Amino acid sequence: MIKILTIALALTLNLKAQSQSHRPLSSEEKDKILTHDKAEILKEAGTSYAVESEVRGVEFALMEEFHKKGKISQKLSEGYIQHLTNRGLSKVEINRRVSGLMKGYFNNLQVISADQALSESQKESFKKQLENASDEEADKIYENIKQEIAKSNVASENEEKSEKFASYFLKASEKDYEKKEMPLPSVDDMELLVPQNFSLNNEKVQSGEVRPEIYCLKKKARPVSEEALSLVNSLNEVISTKPESKKKGIQEIWVAWGYNRDWHSKSDAMFKTLYGDFTIHDAYGDDVPKKFGIYYFDPEKISIPQYNIEIGVMFNDKWGMDLHVDHMKWKFDRLRDYKITGDFSKKVWSTRGSRKTFDEAKKDMDASWLRFEHTDGYNYISLGLIRNFKIAESKSGNFDIDARVSAGGGLMVPRTDVRLYYQKDDGDSNRYGINNKFHVAGYGVHSDARLKFTFWDKVFLQATVRGSRIKIKNALVDGSGASLEHTPINSLQVIGQIGYQHKFKMKSKEDKVKEEIKKRK
Repeated sequence: MIKILTIALALTLNLKAQSQSHRPLSSEEKDKILTHDKAEILKEAGTSYAVESEVRGVEFALMEEFHKKGKISQKLSEGYIQHLTNRGLSKVEINRRVSGLMKGYFNNLQVISADQALSESQKESFKKQLENASDEEADKIYENIKQEIAKSNVASENEEKSEKFASYFLKASEKDYEKKEMPLPSVDDMELLVPQNFSLNNEKVQSGEVRPEIYCLKKKARPVSEEALSLVNSLNEVISTKPESKKKGIQEIWVAWGYNRDWHSKSDAMFKTLYGDFTIHDAYGDDVPKKFGIYYFDPEKISIPQYNIEIGVMFNDKWGMDLHVDHMKWKFDRLRDYKITGDFSKKVWSTRGSRKTFDEAKKDMDASWLRFEHTDGYNYISLGLIRNFKIAESKSGNFDIDARVSAGGGLMVPRTDVRLYYQKDDGDSNRYGINNKFHVAGYGVHSDARLKFTFWDKVFLQATVRGSRIKIKNALVDGSGASLEHTPINSLQVIGQIGYQHKFKMKSKEDKVKEEIKKRK
């Protein structure tokens, strides 16, 4: 609704007279009535209009920039004053221009405030009134709108904002600027207008007694000076129709290293061996963290604790992908009581006493004769899609906070160590199993949430909470074809990481300006 009001006001107050009472001048009429002197005067007027339109285009972009970010950079504020200087304005005229800019921004804020200050019925009423209003009536309606807005107590707040907006340019204007030569804007797209009822057949026109008033209307202000283009292009994130996030290519890459603690759900562990198949139901598995010490600093030992490697890319400021290596650990807690089903033909050696038959072990719920673990490790290698959310950014740009969420899938590549303690046929004890090689044993899915703190746009610290659901289908046991299968295991990781990122520069604004200048030449 507020957009409708703003557009209606602009069209009514600025273009209504020309659009209703005038029409374009035909080529025949131009040849008949437009003298050389008159054409030169109109050309000068068109150039002045184009210069003014160019400046207003920059001012509009500056207002949008401030409204969006709440600040104006020193580069932009000084660039604006330099531009006015180049267009021949004195310091007094520049201060007058800044004052007008402040009033213009205040009026814009007042109109924007209409969305909150006016009721729906008032908005609809003003809209209908503006549709067929004359210039004089439109002025009165606009005054009524301002009065209604003033009643909502937002005027003082808008005044503070507009004064803050102007302060950036007033401060910039205190410096001395040297005027630089600039080409004048193009006036090729000027349109000449005459009254609707004008006719070459009119006797007074033919006799030269009456010459019509001719107005010029520029269809579109188009600055061609390099400085003006540079200033406007430096605000392209505000006035561009293409959001920054739509840029193609890789904007950022990073690598991170860290460590985790993890917790795992219970699962059924199903063994297929040379001596029978059996299942440990609801098997508990714990992680195996290393105490803080030399392992975390010695390059030859940093991979012993439960670590995480992350390599990622951002395609824009919102979306990216990453490759994760989660080196977790899962160690069977064999001292608990477990329900055991299935068969095993050998007697087993229990830590709760001497040897016993497998049936006796099942009856006693004794799994202490079995040791198995994925501690070298419970390795989940995955790809994920990332969505980034900017939380905070310092004015200096040296500190950022981002929140990220990610989801994806991957493979489980454990190195499983299995030991089954049983009695051999000759009566001696035997330990069946080995510490196996790395093996693709399953698959999984994951999702996570991250909080990222970036310093100097390079180094970052990241805290992550990651959940995964992993199915181990065929972990190795002894290399003979024996296997271990788990029902799906749900895991939760808490991860701390330090990383380094590098951002790729997209095409610079200066390059875009040069391209635009080249096109116009």
